[in-house]
Amino acid sequence: MSSNSTHSNTARTLSQVLSWPDRRQLVSNLADELAEARATDVTLEEITRLAEDEKWEVRQDVANMLLLVPDPLFSRLVARLTEDRNAYVRSAAERVLQRRDGRRPPRPADGTDWRDAEWLAFEGRFGRQAATRARRLVNRHFAHDVGAAVHELRAALIPVKTAVRTLALKIDSPRARWHLSRAVDRVGYMERLVNDLRTLSQPLNSDRRRERLRGVVLEAITMAQEALGRAADQVHVEVDVSNRLTVEMTRRLLLMALANVIKNAIEAYAGGPEQPHPGQVTIRGRMLNEEQVELLVEDQGMGIAVEDLKQLRQFTPGQTSKREQGTGFGLPIARRNIQAHGGELTIDSREDEGTTVRIVLPINSQTQEEGR
Repeated sequence: MSSNSTHSNTARTLSQVLSWPDRRQLVSNLADELAEARATDVTLEEITRLAEDEKWEVRQDVANMLLLVPDPLFSRLVARLTEDRNAYVRSAAERVLQRRDGRRPPRPADGTDWRDAEWLAFEGRFGRQAATRARRLVNRHFAHDVGAAVHELRAALIPVKTAVRTLALKIDSPRARWHLSRAVDRVGYMERLVNDLRTLSQPLNSDRRRERLRGVVLEAITMAQEALGRAADQVHVEVDVSNRLTVEMTRRLLLMALANVIKNAIEAYAGGPEQPHPGQVTIRGRMLNEEQVELLVEDQGMGIAVEDLKQLRQFTPGQTSKREQGTGFGLPIARRNIQAHGGELTIDSREDEGTTVRIVLPINSQTQEEGR
């Protein structure tokens, strides 16, 4: 007997206890528990019952939040709901399955990015269309407010920069000149920070064209080396990316992402701008499957401590271990640009052993409207 023709006794029990709007709210509450890692066996049992609910709206809500459900329950529920008698429920379950099965790269298993979990919970509660519109609205307000702040910060920095440089030229005291040179450095840091903040807030161009991935990688290497100057001199970058690999991309966005990742890999060998150490960065590219390509950017540099790595995996702008030069925006910008292509960026590292950044990109254009 089909699960869609007869509902379980447990589902009928829930129907007797709660009205169907309350059961929809229950699905939302359970999604929040999963997103916040508060789920128990009881949570999963309730989700299983609600997947059999007599109201298709409740079953659709369950389908929308399935990305939060761990295996093996995910596999059982998605198999059931993709064969539901209601077309809306089937469609919701099929979309979730597409996101889970590799057509869109899966979320990092460590669950460190709380923003992703919150958006998934929102999508589970209100549906994908509402989540997409909400994220687009949030991004628009973010871009407007940050753009205004950046304009004011730039206006304030220009006279400060000019005054400090003028003083540095006119004062003869070695000690005073040292302090002024430090001030010049910090003003330069503030300028980089403001520029990165502006880059992060700018709307993403969704225009795509097919490009050879190797050519973009080589250009990104040049950009990273020029940005680092002497610090890049003793680090060799080995490229193993076939000229046959092509991706539909917005070249500027992908260039910026790769340049930031490669720059970080080169800096893993540097004790500072005046102390470059010999080393090698390796960039490998391959077909992951018929729909995706994979890029690995590997170094054997200083690596990242466990606690620092946990923080980096949150991709919070401003989070950096490079206190003197880094603004902490490079990796979040890189990940945002990769996600804008429908791809994903993950990072793995061991202290004193090195770091690997993995980038997965769809071969054909996938604009991720909701992500920043």
